Amino acid sequence: MKGFGERLRARSKALGLTDAEVAERLGLSQPRYARYVSDSREPDFVTLLRICGALDISPNELLMGGEPTRVTDPDIDRAVVALMGMDSQLRQVVVSMVLTAQKQATKQKKALS
Repeated sequence: MKGFGERLRARSKALGLTDAEVAERLGLSQPRYARYVSDSREPDFVTLLRICGALDISPNELLMGGEPTRVTDPDIDRAVVALMGMDSQLRQVVVSMVLTAQKQATKQKKALS
């Protein structure tokens, strides 16, 4: 079974990107990114989400190599990456808006039933 670094490199290659290009997209130094690819260092959660966003791959697929623990919606993965990139105040506003929209949708659905 491939390790994280091998899956990371395979995904980059599938997109036609070099390690240097991926590192630049992520705003990481090439040596730091190389440590992820060589499995000598694991990214923190936020960096993992940034990597997934840059390579358009779900965290489960990148971490589990086609053996996800659960199925995720790519839109949800992208939303999580976007939220993690926001400062906490903006993130709270966006989450509040989503929860308000969810409540309104639930009320409308009940009214139509």
